[in-house]
Amino acid sequence: MTIKTQKIIRFIPIINLITVIFWIKKIFDKKLPVNYCFKPMFKAFAMIIIVAIVEIIFSSIVDVLWLTSIVSMVEVYLYSLILSFIFVDEQEKISD
Repeated sequence: MTIKTQKIIRFIPIINLITVIFWIKKIFDKKLPVNYCFKPMFKAFAMIIIVAIVEIIFSSIVDVLWLTSIVSMVEVYLYSLILSFIFVDEQEKISD
């Protein structure tokens, strides 16, 4: 799958997680060392932790069940969106 296609797919919820698989494939194809994986993964998990903390704070402040449910659904979309943005950008760096 090309990077251009992955840039389109990254906005489709849950399906955009396939970009992580293509990022791993690109690393193996280029025969990069394993420690190359740590920086992008650290960036991804740091961003996910920030989103999770914001959601936890919001859920503790707002006690409306339907609103916290909507925020939780948005949070799941943001997780996959963050992962796809980071890993597609990393693929572009590897391709150069």
